[in-house]
Amino acid sequence: MSGSPGTPGTVAPGAGGQNRTEGFRSERESDAFTNRPIEVRVRDGRVQAGRGLEMIPARPRFSDTTQVTNPPRVLDARLTFRRDGRVANVEFINGTETGNPNIDGPIRNSLYRWRATGSRLSRLSETQTLSVVVRVSFN
Repeated sequence: MSGSPGTPGTVAPGAGGQNRTEGFRSERESDAFTNRPIEVRVRDGRVQAGRGLEMIPARPRFSDTTQVTNPPRVLDARLTFRRDGRVANVEFINGTETGNPNIDGPIRNSLYRWRATGSRLSRLSETQTLSVVVRVSFN
């Protein structure tokens, strides 16, 4: 595929694994998700967050022991973004916090590393924030 490195349509080195499907360069560290699975169409395995908002997730880092003895599960979180796209607050919702600091800590830390861009943020004043509910899955 043509294009300069990092542009849409550029095949990332080693992308696609053994099935040789094309991949896209991205700074995102998380699998694709959407906050509206029925209304937002997911294309090319990219993160979709709805109109006017692009999210750049970061993957949590668990110890090997935690992954083997107590693997993480699906959880819901409310992320509050500042105008500059940085996360101001993370709140686990719907009773999805595990209570285990070896699981909740790395997840919370990774959620604070998420970033967002887009017109929905640029329309905010310096003091306003934008809250987004996300579902994090470890399948």
